[in-house]
Amino acid sequence: SAGAALVAGVLRARNTSALREGAGGAAAEQARDVDPVARAMQMLEPLTWYWWGERYKYPPTPLAAPGAKRTPTAPKPQLRKAQRAYERAIDLLPTFAAARFELGNVLREKGRLLLAMDEFKTAQALDPYNYMYSNNLGHVQLNVGHAADAEINFKAALALHARGAAPAVQTNAKAGAMENLARALEAQGKHDEALPLYRQVARIGVPSQQQSVAPRIIALEGKEKILPADAAQEALDRASQKKEPLTQDELKDIKRFSAKKFAQQVFGRRDG
Repeated sequence: SAGAALVAGVLRARNTSALREGAGGAAAEQARDVDPVARAMQMLEPLTWYWWGERYKYPPTPLAAPGAKRTPTAPKPQLRKAQRAYERAIDLLPTFAAARFELGNVLREKGRLLLAMDEFKTAQALDPYNYMYSNNLGHVQLNVGHAADAEINFKAALALHARGAAPAVQTNAKAGAMENLARALEAQGKHDEALPLYRQVARIGVPSQQQSVAPRIIALEGKEKILPADAAQEALDRASQKKEPLTQDELKDIKRFSAKKFAQQVFGRRDG
């Protein structure tokens, strides 16, 4: 590419200049390592490939024409091209954590969860203070059945949120981290730890998050009622055999409630 040729040409010129001035090979290499201009040029090509990956993965929606009645449809991501671009950026700069993270996202969308998990792990190792790296790693681990590992990473994401490392997103990032952790705990049968987190999400989350945790709260509250230490064995057997803790009528009721009415029903709140 033109960018690659430019970078290669500049670096060759700088290397030749250093050698003509009498510097040995090791000295020239050291000069490049500490020279901010050379370092910036070395970063140019992987950054360019990363930028192309972003364009393919997150294509911009075209602007609506003046007077148009409909907003233009967002173009579909080109996952194959995005994957190649991110892989090229990583080939040029193996420590490029953001490129590894985005490659993991592409692989996850393509259903290649184990490969995605490897990329998220590498990104997290390169930058352990990035909220999204721990969060997305936990998601993949939960999806492949590694709930205990997911719990560790969701706890790390929650801790990073407390340090202000969470991104500014539309949904409540703290509530999202709590819900993720609760789901990992529930998957391990730790219902007594998951339920308080779900309840807190319903208190502080946005409406979509409140609706998301509503079935889990009702299900776990039901399990609490039928699973006390002195419960009859017959009740325990019925609970273990019931695959879906919510009936269709209960699900319809949840959908019928607004987020505010749901909060009043479950928590007795009146502040919404």
